[in-house]
Amino acid sequence: MKSKVILVLLLILAFVETSSAQVLLRQTGNISDQYLVYFTNSIDITARIRNEKSKAFKFFREKQQENINRLKFELADTDLKIKRSLWIKQSAAITISAQYIDRLNSLPFVSHVNTDKKYKIEALGTTTLVLPSDELVQNNLFDIGVETVWNTGFRGQGVVVAIIDSGVDIEHATLKSRWRGGTNSWFDPVNGSDEPSDFSGHGTAVASIVLGGNENKTGAFLGVAPNAQWIAAKIFSSSANGTAASSSISAIQEALQWVLDPDGDSTTDDYPDIVQNSWGMANTEGSCTNVDFNDSLDAINALGIDIVFAVGNSGPAASSRLAPSYHADVISVGAVDTFNTSVETILSSSSRGPNLCEDKLLPSLMAPGVDIVAAEKSLGSVSAIRNTGENTGTSFSSPHVSGALALLRSQFNSSVDYLKFRKALFDSAKDLGVAGGDTDFGNGLLKVDGAMTLLLNDNADRVASNVIFSSANYVFKEQQSTVEISLLRTGDISADQTIRVFSENGSAISGVDFVSVSTDVEFLAGESSKIINIELLNDDVSENTESFNLIISSNNFKKKINIVDSDSNSIDEEDVIGGSSTGIFQLLFLFILWFGRRFLR
Repeated sequence: MKSKVILVLLLILAFVETSSAQVLLRQTGNISDQYLVYFTNSIDITARIRNEKSKAFKFFREKQQENINRLKFELADTDLKIKRSLWIKQSAAITISAQYIDRLNSLPFVSHVNTDKKYKIEALGTTTLVLPSDELVQNNLFDIGVETVWNTGFRGQGVVVAIIDSGVDIEHATLKSRWRGGTNSWFDPVNGSDEPSDFSGHGTAVASIVLGGNENKTGAFLGVAPNAQWIAAKIFSSSANGTAASSSISAIQEALQWVLDPDGDSTTDDYPDIVQNSWGMANTEGSCTNVDFNDSLDAINALGIDIVFAVGNSGPAASSRLAPSYHADVISVGAVDTFNTSVETILSSSSRGPNLCEDKLLPSLMAPGVDIVAAEKSLGSVSAIRNTGENTGTSFSSPHVSGALALLRSQFNSSVDYLKFRKALFDSAKDLGVAGGDTDFGNGLLKVDGAMTLLLNDNADRVASNVIFSSANYVFKEQQSTVEISLLRTGDISADQTIRVFSENGSAISGVDFVSVSTDVEFLAGESSKIINIELLNDDVSENTESFNLIISSNNFKKKINIVDSDSNSIDEEDVIGGSSTGIFQLLFLFILWFGRRFLR
């Protein structure tokens, strides 16, 4: 038995100390007998989407199905198989023997046929493990002005960010409660998994910089917009040991298509507000020929979705930016060091402009990209123990911009033209390098507080006042007696406001497990946060974790409060995720439970 315990400990250390890295897609060849068929198409996709999305999507899907049915009919005597239906591009990924390609090309409704390119994932940038101290200040967040925005009550609430990457670790405590949830919030065209995962760790780090919470040892927030939600598409395959493997053109195209309509129902609007991309195509420096994703990016932009890309780590040469960061509708982000120097210094490997392909400044913005503390894949372990890392590269600067956009979108009314958000970011950026925009620093260093000020001065309508519980996850030990619950006021906070908070019994009963709550909370003009105290009762009875609800009367906002029994010898997973202190044997036990549930079922 002793040897098994040692083995589990070694597994934990092996997993948490594996570093993530920035991803670069380098073509290694073509996928055997797999092709991309492009159907004859004269449809102006973006114009139709802007006119009426639901009708446009319905039309595209019907037209696509007609073409696929014709394709199957014409090639019924071959070994044709449809692998992916890429309706937004009016194309399909297929497998078919090479002997039929000439016949395929001759069909009158087929425009052209390409091979489906295979890409190897290469590591660029550096990641080293850092063990958090008791005091961890997230300098990168302060450097872009988030505290001013947070103090107005806006932290990304109501905004959804799509992470297109290696996946996201759903078990990481700083990200778990921020997943939107449901079948329309995760897509895996590579492995076909049905729940979020990330054995590489790259996407997990990226997501945490956008919106990671403070459920960790230090209590410091990892993300720019910690009240936003994420969805994700996995476009890089990876194995359980964290080794990144491969991707393909068709897999990435299908993921970008999914962003447009995650639930497949064109009558619903469940698409994200922002799409975060920390990847690029190798050997595309200075080239304008890589247009594989242009149609998809055009369609995403037509819905008013912000598209953010890392500009690349191929600097310092001129025009070293990578595709598709140069696309006209993309916000491309370079990296500066704000941590190790008194003056912002560009990261040597950060790709430079000029664009050469589009009439836009490139990069668009700079953001902190050196020694950025972010989440590492946790595989369900405790966020307080060894699962943040220091990250360097444009993969980790670009998520700052996605988070900043989430802060602005959460603050201002949806009637505000989304292009005003990016313009405010560009116009408020701190000028670096030569005066004005340039091809090294773009518009300058991201300053989200300045962007907020510009929008307010432009009389942009703020979201109406609202009060929510600010923590994403409340778990307390029974013996803690008195605990604090924080309330966050969002929207227009220029006037006084009083709200009532009351409790609702669940498995935990008032008078037995906690003291009933019914209290008025007064916010003065300009106040964005308040603390209320809740009394827990220790009943000296061994029992499972119990919970009750706190409710805000003005909007019926409900928050579940979990009470972990301190009299029981059992270990509750929510106790660990909540950030309580645990011993190594509790960690080992939790890991065994999680490992069995995830891999041995």
